[in-house]
Parts: sequence; C-alpha cells; structure tokens
Amino acid sequence: MLDSGVAQYRSGQYTQAIQTWENALKQLDSDSETTGLRTMLLENLARTYQQIGQTAKAIEYWNRLIELHKQNRDQPQLGRILTEKAQALSRQGQSQNAVLLLCDSKELDLSKCSKGSAIGIAKAHKDQRTRVAALGSLGEALRLQGNYDRAKDVLLKTLDLAQQEKFLGFQAAANNSLGNTYSNLALNRYRKVPGFKVQDLPEAKTLEAAGNKFDRQALKHYRASLELAKGSGNRVDHLKTLTNLIPIYSRLNQMSSKQRTWQQAAQLLEQLPDSRVTAYSAIDLAQALNRNRPTEALQPNQRCVSVEKQPQARRLLQRGRQIAQNIQDNRALSFALGNLGNLAECAQQYNQAMNYAQQAILAAEQNLADRDSLYLWEWQRGRIFKARGQTQAAIAAYERSIDVLEKVRKEMLNARRDVQFDFRDAIDPIYRELIQIQLDQETPVSVPVAALPETGVKTAQQSGTRSKLDTTLGTLDALKLAELQNYFGNDCVIEVADNRIDERLNQAEQKDTAVFTTVIGDDRTAVIISLPGGERKFSWINQPRSVVERTVDNYRLGLEDFSTALAGYDTKLAEQLHAWLIEPFAQDLEAAGIKTLVFVQDGILRTVPMAALHDGKEFLIEKYAIAAAPSLSLVDVKPIDRDNLNVLAMGYTKEAKIDGTTFSALGQVKQELAGIAEQVPRLTQLVDDKFNRAGLAEELQRQRYSVLHIATHGKFGADAEDTFFIIGDDQNQKFNLNELDQLLRDFSKNTEPLDLLVLTACETAIGDNRAALGLAGVAVQAGASSAMASLWSINDATASELSMTFYGQLKNRSLNKAQALQQSQINMIKQGGATAHPYYWSAFVLVGNWL
Repeated sequence: MLDSGVAQYRSGQYTQAIQTWENALKQLDSDSETTGLRTMLLENLARTYQQIGQTAKAIEYWNRLIELHKQNRDQPQLGRILTEKAQALSRQGQSQNAVLLLCDSKELDLSKCSKGSAIGIAKAHKDQRTRVAALGSLGEALRLQGNYDRAKDVLLKTLDLAQQEKFLGFQAAANNSLGNTYSNLALNRYRKVPGFKVQDLPEAKTLEAAGNKFDRQALKHYRASLELAKGSGNRVDHLKTLTNLIPIYSRLNQMSSKQRTWQQAAQLLEQLPDSRVTAYSAIDLAQALNRNRPTEALQPNQRCVSVEKQPQARRLLQRGRQIAQNIQDNRALSFALGNLGNLAECAQQYNQAMNYAQQAILAAEQNLADRDSLYLWEWQRGRIFKARGQTQAAIAAYERSIDVLEKVRKEMLNARRDVQFDFRDAIDPIYRELIQIQLDQETPVSVPVAALPETGVKTAQQSGTRSKLDTTLGTLDALKLAELQNYFGNDCVIEVADNRIDERLNQAEQKDTAVFTTVIGDDRTAVIISLPGGERKFSWINQPRSVVERTVDNYRLGLEDFSTALAGYDTKLAEQLHAWLIEPFAQDLEAAGIKTLVFVQDGILRTVPMAALHDGKEFLIEKYAIAAAPSLSLVDVKPIDRDNLNVLAMGYTKEAKIDGTTFSALGQVKQELAGIAEQVPRLTQLVDDKFNRAGLAEELQRQRYSVLHIATHGKFGADAEDTFFIIGDDQNQKFNLNELDQLLRDFSKNTEPLDLLVLTACETAIGDNRAALGLAGVAVQAGASSAMASLWSINDATASELSMTFYGQLKNRSLNKAQALQQSQINMIKQGGATAHPYYWSAFVLVGNWL
C-alpha cells in the first residue's frame, strides 16, 4: 500500500494518497519490525497534508514522529523531524514556537542552542545536513517574525555552510529566503515613504534609496536561487523563485524583465501537477498584473486590473480555483474566488461579484485556521452593497469584516510582521469606508461659518442623535486601537478602559472638558465633538486630503521656523486650522463652560500642536488647556497623586552618533534636572554614564517611582523599533520604547501605572504620519497614565525652563496636568521676546490622562 500511495502522490492525487496511507497505518501493529514502515507512512502523510495546505493536520503527524523517535532514542532523526515541524509551525503563523524548536536560546546565540533543539542535536551528532536545514528554517522563522536583520545574518551563515558542504538544494533554498528577507527590508523602507507628505524631505529620499539597495540584493539572491533550481531540475522551486522576482522587477522599474519573467512563470505553471504552490502561484501571477509601485497607496479604484489584462487574470484565477478544489485547499480556494469577485466588481458586474464573494466566504469558513481571509470577502460584499445603493446591508457587511479583523488581528501580526506595512492598503480603508457611510446617514443642518478668502472653505455643523454618532465614534476608536496595535506590533499590551473618555464627561473633574475626534477622508475630513451631557456634533472640512495635509504640513513648517521669532509669527495658517477645527463649535464650547480640550487626532493632524491654533486674537492655549489622547478608550482619567510624587530624573548631556546621525550635546540638562529637584521634594538623578540599562533597572527595582523624566535626544520613528532615546550605555546608546516597557514590567515596584513620563528633547519628523503613532501611543507603550513629549527638539535652555515651570505649576492642587502645562506655555507667551514664538513653547504636548 505504501507504493500505491506513492504512485497516487506522483500523479497529483494527494487526497487518494492520504487515504491509502492512513488505511495502511491503521493496519500496522506495534511490532518493532513495522517501525520503519510506520515512520515512512507518517512522514509521507505529514508532507502530503502540507502539500494541500492542511498544516494543522501535518503538525499532528510530525508530533507522532517526534514521539516515535524519542521512544527509539534516535537523536539524529529527531533533529530532522523537529526541523520539519518547525517549518510547518512557521507556515501556520507560529514562528515563535518554531524558533524555540530550532534553537532554544534566550539571546538567539547559535553557539548556545539547547541540547534538545534541532540545531543542538545536529551539532552534537555532527549532522551537517540537518544543521543546514535547521539554520535555514530558523532564518525563515525570524523573517516571518519581522526580525529581518537577524534573519539575514542566520541565512547568510546557512548559505555559507551549504556552499561548503556542496548541498545544492539548501543553497537554492537559502538564496530564496535571503531574497525574501531583502525584499521585506526593501518594502519596510518603501512603505514608510508615504508617511512623509513633504516629498522633498531628505528622509523620504533616503528611504527610497535604501529600499532600492535592498531590492538589488534580493534580485542577486533570487537569480542565484533560480540558477540552482534550474540545474537541479526542481521545477516547483523554479516557479516560486520566478514568482518572487516579478515584484522586484516592478519596483526597480525593469518592466521588460518583469514581463519576461511573468511569461516564464505562467508557462511553467501549466507544466506542473496540482499543489499548494501552483494554486498560490496562479493567484500571485494574476495579482502581479495589477502591482503598484510600493510608495503608492492602493486606492479602491487601483485594485482593478486593466481591461486588456482581465482575460489573463481570469484564466489564472480559474486555474488557481480548480487546483485548490482538486487538492481540497479551502484557503487557496477562498483567495481564488475572492479575486475573481474583485474582477467582476471592477467590471461593475455586481451580481456575479456578489456570488463569488459569497463562495469565497463559504470556502474560508470550512476551516477555522483559514478564516483570516473572511474580512476581505465581507469587505468586498460591503463595497458591492454600497455600489448598489443598499446602505444598511453595506454597513452590516463592513461591521462583519471589522468583527473578523478584531478577532484575528493579533494572530495576523504574530504570523506575518510585514502585515504591519500592508495595514494602510488592506485594513485601514475598511474602517474609514464604514465611517464615511455612517456619517453620510446623517442629514446635516448647515451653520454658516466665515470662510478664509484663500480657501473658500465652508463647513456644515450637525447635531446628530447620540446613537448614530456614538456608533461612528465606536468604529473610529476601533480604528485607533488597530493602528496602535499595528504600529507597536504583537509585543505591545494594550489595556482598554471600561468606558470611553467621551462617555465620562459628566464626572466631576471632567464637566468642563470637550473631546474632539477627527477622521481624514479622501474628499473631506470629519470633526466630531463630544460635550458633557452626552451631546455630540460634527462638521465637515470640505477639502480633499491633499489640501488638508498640505495645510497642516505648512503650519508645522511655520512653527519650526524660529528665524521669524523677532519679526513676529504669521498666524494665517494657524487661523485656517482654527476655522476648520474649532470655529464650528465655538458657541457650543462657550455655552458649556469648557476649559479643557482633548484631541483624538487622525493622520497628519497628530504631528502638529493644537496649542498654537489662533482665532485672530489669541492662541488656543490662552483660552483652553489642551491634551491629546491615543484613542477614546485608552485613557484612564484620574487625578495625579501629588502626595506620593516621586521622580526618577535622567539625562544625557554629551554628543552621540546613532545610525549615522549626530545628536548634539545638551548643555542645559544638568541645570534642568537641578531645577526640577527644587520643585519636587523626592527626586533621584541618573546622568550621563549612570543613565544606562543597568542603572535604570536597579533604580526601578529599588523603589516605586510615579514620574520618569528623561532629558535626552530621542526620536519617534515610522515603526516602534525606530522610536528611541539616547542613554549613556557604552554597549548600545539606542534605547527604544519596547525596552523601556520590558524594564518597567520586569523590575518596576509600581503596582499602578506611572503617573507621568516626560521626554524633553524628542522629535517627530514633519509629515511622518506613522511616526506620530509612536508619539500618540508613547504613554500606552510605557505603561504610563500620561506622557509629555516634544514634537520637535527645541533650544535645550528653553526646554529646561518650560519643564521646570511645569513641575512648579503641578504643585498647585487647583491645576491638573493639562492646566499646569497650559500655564507654563502662557508664561512664555507673556514674557514676550523671542521665546513668545510658538516654536519655543508649542512643541510640548500632553498625551493621555490630563488630570
């Protein structure tokens, strides 16, 4: 029966082969003479289940093999099977578990892999073939985790060993994995570029150049893999590599090479038997007909293949559909059907598109492990319903899509860290499209607002029913949570408060507070205000995204231009933003006796301070205390505990060079910390060389601190790994928020969150929307109730003065944190002279709990 199963397998009859081998396995007894046959049957079944995409079933058989080899004390075979199981775990999204099987070492030091790990076993038995296989699998698992630099190092070592041992198959696999890794590194750089809306910024050009360099490295390794696959006659690997090359040629604008490679892949696909690889290759080749440049956001109308290429795409998708049905791979089937639905949707053949979408949903629901694709097809149904004018059905479909996303988002991040950079194309639009539909259900009551001459902007104000706007705010909040989880990754623990801040405005300390929430759309921007008493209103900024973003960018550029300090600040753009955001609600704020404004901002609006908005007479901070919140449900609002104020103040005064960038010395840091010490009775200082990882851990372990004050250069970057501040550690001066979070969890005596985290010399690059997420979520990531940080690095003497004044104001029990910052900023305005310019005082923002 073993041989007949092999014959079935070779002819592509995978399900029949599985049935044959499973029947044979049932007939075996426990006799030791049958152990060899049992092993072969188990291995064949594990690999065949992998071939048809049933990874969970494959892992079951790998587990049985592991137990069998442990019983027989066959260590070399155990190392080999552990490697195979790790590969299956990586395919299933369990890359962390795969890493543990391959090299159970806390530091991931290859020389310290545990004796029971695949690499440890292979090393002990001098089994070079298993060692190379395990190293390659480890590199791939690290890549899927998003640990690209470490993956690259491991894979280069794998390739070197495979070349020494002349293992041609492993050389091809290592080169392919290296190509994937460099491609991920390239995409990582490219996808940060759209955050920089000011296109001539050097950061954007640097990212483009870095992406281009990584793509060329990927090209080199893919070509090497291709030659090895051709030489060995491995046509499946040949097809995979050809498919991988296509997007690289597209990004490098080598269109003739792209077309030639696409044709070669399509021809090879027709020659291969049905398998999971051929099913997904067919789908990938169809999608490659519609591939955009990586620095372009994928708008809904850009999801469509051009009319002349649609027949090719349809044939490939039908082939993928047939293969998936033949091998009973429901996940591949759902993607083939869903993409066929997209073709029909683009052609406005909505009945056919809906039929495909429903079939895709049915296929995805057949297996719980395949349900991550459901959100795509419910989104597709929502778009079709909307196009048909079936608004309520569209809302229901969008809500189902988001419900699936809420359940699988963490698993998606665990499985594929590079999903983080697909967020804006594949996830973010679902929330935004639903919000736009929800807001369109309201019939606005126009309230004329004077438009500034240069824009001709008019806004409409609307008093919506609580239930409708409340639902919209709930969707918006889900989007904010998804954005932050996406930015920080699966390692970030996000704890949601019991009630949203807009639902708690009747509490005693908050009756004078209003919450502003914004959402930027392609054609217009919504501004929603929540007032005490449960009243909610909203207005439209009837300007396209490009106009809003350009206005905000130019506003920030004006704030940072301190050369105008003596000449006087031009308030024109500050007045424009005030007219858009504040003026429609001016009478409501006055009537409600509002003293504090809390902003839950969207996109580019997170990169600028609201304090410097201007009504033509005064800055907004002169009328209201101001705070920002990362979302409506991530702030636990309660007064600061002044009686137990204990500050750990840290600073670094010296010049430092990080990742090629030189950060200047901060000569006023010691003066700043000394000034704070005069205001705060309980304060401990760590300065320069004492401000290191070990010193910080020791202090956190020694006593409870309610405030961490950090006076050092820092940067909020386009992802969490690039968000850091500089410390005095000889080994590594770059200290990121994830490390701070881990130190606080491991060593802090705090049973409650920090009251306050203060960062006085940080900066967020202008126009970088993703970096602004780091600022928005800094308190959340550090486990703090609130954070005060600067949007740009200002004169350190001025920063020292403002922070010292802030702590002095904080002693006043009649002032909350937002009001303490407000008074500090007003003091600088009233002093007059150069420091009255908003460059010096408006950079500081309070994020989180404002009480």
